[in-house]
Amino acid sequence: MVYNKINNRLVLVENWHTPPYYLELWDLNKDSLVTKFAKRGNGPHEFLSCYASFKSNTNQLHVFDIIKRQGTIYNIDSLLKHGNQYHPPKFNVPSFIGNDIATLDTSTILIFT
Repeated sequence: MVYNKINNRLVLVENWHTPPYYLELWDLNKDSLVTKFAKRGNGPHEFLSCYASFKSNTNQLHVFDIIKRQGTIYNIDSLLKHGNQYHPPKFNVPSFIGNDIATLDTSTILIFT
């Protein structure tokens, strides 16, 4: 498991070993699970693999599926409001791009070949 502090209240947990979701959002103040999202699978709102990146100066979580070569950007407020029913649009990662991705900010994505 990998933990990312979103703010003083929220923690993102990347859990690759417990189906059906890759990601969990936890409320530290209430010590409770807020929502699970990024469901595993091959459907339109599902992920075959999952890499998540959050920058503390934004309200966005970048999630990439390297196998499907797709990415999506979750708005944290929308995720809190709608939970796992929130499905922001996906974008395609070009096929000439390698398999290692890192986000610097909301407009800069590094892709290593």
